[in-house]
Amino acid sequence: VKLRDIAPPAPTRAKCRKWLVMQWAAVQPKVIVAFGRPALAVLMGSQDKAEEADPGDTIDTKFAPVIFQYHPAFYMREQNKDIKAYGFAKIGEALRSALEMAGYPT
Repeated sequence: VKLRDIAPPAPTRAKCRKWLVMQWAAVQPKVIVAFGRPALAVLMGSQDKAEEADPGDTIDTKFAPVIFQYHPAFYMREQNKDIKAYGFAKIGEALRSALEMAGYPT
């Protein structure tokens, strides 16, 4: 069963896309963590490809390698405390992986 993030409206995504490109150009990151499928879809250039990704996957994009993880808000809405804790641990793992990929000791 694929869990789904709640995507922001199309106008909001369009406004954010231009900022993503400008931020990428300014920072030139070694790795990106995409929190949520909407963010992943922008980075991959395809909603369909983003739907195929599983949390924890690392995907090569034109921007940088991208580690996908559900958005923290997804886990904040979760009522089951065990699932919520698991989700936040997975977010921590994604961030730790990103640091390692970027060459920072963890």
